[in-house]
Amino acid sequence: MTIRTADAATKTAVDTALRHLRAARGEWRKANCPRALEKVRRAIDSTEGAKRHCDHRRARSPA
Repeated sequence: MTIRTADAATKTAVDTALRHLRAARGEWRKANCPRALEKVRRAIDSTEGAKRHCDHRRARSPA
């Protein structure tokens, strides 16, 4: 199986998603909704893993 390539647009999309999730985390915290807050925290963890994977894909992609 070959690794899919990733470009700057992919990195930008992941970074944007992470920024939005972090903003949402703050809003759920202010709204005092612990269940939603926990789900967003898990989504942030998952997105950070996707970012690491994206960085790895970019490093292995041909220039």
